[in-house]
Amino acid sequence: MARAEVEQLRDVRAEQARLRALSKLPKKPRAAPVPPDNHPEWVLAADLAVEMGVGGPWVVHQRARRGRLPYAMGEDGTRWFRRDLVAMAVRAQEVSRSKRI
Repeated sequence: MARAEVEQLRDVRAEQARLRALSKLPKKPRAAPVPPDNHPEWVLAADLAVEMGVGGPWVVHQRARRGRLPYAMGEDGTRWFRRDLVAMAVRAQEVSRSKRI
């Protein structure tokens, strides 16, 4: 390679490194999620997982995707769960399991 080509390659790589560094700047913090309405029973998956005693929020999301837990989507795409409706759904599932035996 000629010296001019090496210098050009160096400049291109320096520019790429500068752009990568800019993309690593801290992003603006997201606003706190807002429930779909003013009902006081709305909770997030992490809180619901603790109350239900399951492995984590991913378990709650998995059950919601499968249609086993009722939820509503917030404007920002956050899944919100109502404690009373989830408790009713869990009780109904337990009753249907006990009748199968």
